Amino acid sequence: MGKDDEVTEIKKFTKSMKGPFHDGPVCFNQSFNHAIFTTNNGTKKHQDGLAVLGLYESRFVDGKWQEAQPLACNAIEFSNGHASFGENDQVIYFASDRPGGFGGSDIYRMKMGKDGKWMNPENLGPQVNTEGNEVFPFFQASGLLLFSSNVHPIVTGK
Repeated sequence: MGKDDEVTEIKKFTKSMKGPFHDGPVCFNQSFNHAIFTTNNGTKKHQDGLAVLGLYESRFVDGKWQEAQPLACNAIEFSNGHASFGENDQVIYFASDRPGGFGGSDIYRMKMGKDGKWMNPENLGPQVNTEGNEVFPFFQASGLLLFSSNVHPIVTGK
């Protein structure tokens, strides 16, 4: 960054984390050596014609980002996306329109098991999720979970 926050240099990140089609939001752990991102799962589409999204992860090993791998929670019947690392990088929060939720898309979390693999997704329940759409979760270091909703009322810090 230059003076007045002017962008002075732009570099391509890495091709190893490029999905087959459109890539979306990416989140990094605190050490910047583990990334999870949203990508379009190719030609798979919902009944309404929208592309199915999936979560992929990559790790930075020996000075380079490894080829992205799909998370086990992905499926062709529903979308997962917009991940955010949570508590001590051992949890991720994400949005999904998987069956069994409260509305269009809900906020879920997955904890990392002792074996280093993500466990089954857990819906955050009716305190967070509504009959509408909850998306773009962001976990703050303070423990506050922020997200967008088209049903929840706007909450301010006052």
